[in-house]
Amino acid sequence: MKAQLVQDLETALSNQNFQQALAAGNSLLAQFPNDMDSYILNGDVYSGMGNWGKAVEYYERAESFNPGEAIVYFKLGDTYERKGDAQTAYHHYYSALTLSPENYFYRGNLGRLLYEKGRESNNFDLKKQGLEQMEMAANAGAADRLLKEQLALAYLDQCAAVWRQHPENKDEYLATEREHLDFAKDQITKARHLTDGSNQVLNNYASSIEGHVSDGEKRKFRGYPYLLKAPAIVGALLLVFGQTAFGIVLLLMAGMYYFSQLKPGYLVNRMFYKNDYRDPFIVRRLDALGREMGNITIWATSLSDLFMMQFLFKLVFGFIRYGMVIVMLPYEIFKGFWVNYDLQHKMVAKTAA
Repeated sequence: MKAQLVQDLETALSNQNFQQALAAGNSLLAQFPNDMDSYILNGDVYSGMGNWGKAVEYYERAESFNPGEAIVYFKLGDTYERKGDAQTAYHHYYSALTLSPENYFYRGNLGRLLYEKGRESNNFDLKKQGLEQMEMAANAGAADRLLKEQLALAYLDQCAAVWRQHPENKDEYLATEREHLDFAKDQITKARHLTDGSNQVLNNYASSIEGHVSDGEKRKFRGYPYLLKAPAIVGALLLVFGQTAFGIVLLLMAGMYYFSQLKPGYLVNRMFYKNDYRDPFIVRRLDALGREMGNITIWATSLSDLFMMQFLFKLVFGFIRYGMVIVMLPYEIFKGFWVNYDLQHKMVAKTAA
């Protein structure tokens, strides 16, 4: 008799025929008033109807029959979460998992709620705990659609977590390392695998991050203009004055520097954090030279002498700067190709192969 009433209730509930489900539930309570399952099933009916208060009432009555039943705590947690009481829901989910630690469905819901709380409060530790619990549940195969979408959201959030906040726009994050882009692509791939594409909010979020990754990989930087102009101007002048060989060499150096400095956009983003990333060695030396030369005092007996001295000073200083650039530029060209084109890793991989 009980089995038939339970089947009738579950069938009616699955068809959302709540009146029939209530009738079956009342019959269960009338015939089996001291049975825990009768109260759980009636709680399920009221939960399906959206009557959270009555659902909690029946689940708590079920708990009084058997305080060690994990499913009751889980259903209470689910109901309180639907009511919007995340704190109480968390305690019930935690109790359910404590009573049944091998149940990864319980673990996944606890992790999902932890992550939501951490995200709302911007609490890194809560988000980390929630992500770990969700991943354990998903890896065990106990991930429903809600958990998968929350886990996908967590993966996408991780992308921005390692990027740097824009110093002027607090809602924007920038990649300043190659690892930032590689990590983001890995997280996006994992997030895409968890969803079927029907959640437009997640799709838009993932597409936005993919756009940032694409921008970060585009080549935008062209090197320091002064370092490019020095060999180009001197090379052109040497050609004009008949020093063809030296002129061609310097023009080739200018071209090689240009191509060696075709840096991806993520390196350009470092310009927003100048105090954290050093300029190239040659630029630092030129700046130091400029400061040292700026301390030199020029004395002149007349205004015309002063202008002439300043002119000669700037001319000599310009020759010195250009000479320093040309002497040290091969180092910057080599370093540019070595770092920006990832030659080091390519050579290591080739050697290993």
